[in-house]
Amino acid sequence: MDVEYDNTYIERMFNCYTDASGVVRVPGAFSPWVIKETVLEDNFYHELTYHLVWEPNSTTIWSDLCNRVVYVYICDALAAPLWILDAQGNPMPGARHLCTVTANLSGLYSELTLQYGLDGRQYYGIVYYVLVALGGTELSARIRWYQGGVPYEGPATIIPDAFTR
Repeated sequence: MDVEYDNTYIERMFNCYTDASGVVRVPGAFSPWVIKETVLEDNFYHELTYHLVWEPNSTTIWSDLCNRVVYVYICDALAAPLWILDAQGNPMPGARHLCTVTANLSGLYSELTLQYGLDGRQYYGIVYYVLVALGGTELSARIRWYQGGVPYEGPATIIPDAFTR
């Protein structure tokens, strides 16, 4: 996952980039959803927030929305590591790809508004949420977004690791 850079991530400072909103980000950080050996209830799900941003003249907005992909990794370590991917984008020791969540967010296109970043630059941006149910017998996922303060949900597809090799 790409996270906003702070001194916690100083060892990967060389991998940082500035996104369209002017936020400095670093790829490959790990954010645990569930700590190892936690017993989950049947209705447990994890909600993860995603921010998408584009330069005003971007030609990829539509395709980026139509083909959203979220890669889900797990780590077998007892303590959560800082990184799930190494600097080259490969899983760290003890980490592995669990599944890929895909969704079509083209319905959010009408929600794009021109915004102003930290340094005054203009960009388009949206926020959406991936909800992954983990407590049942199989993984399932949904996408949530807000339009005019009203929550909406739509389907997402989970592709297990075995089918992505």
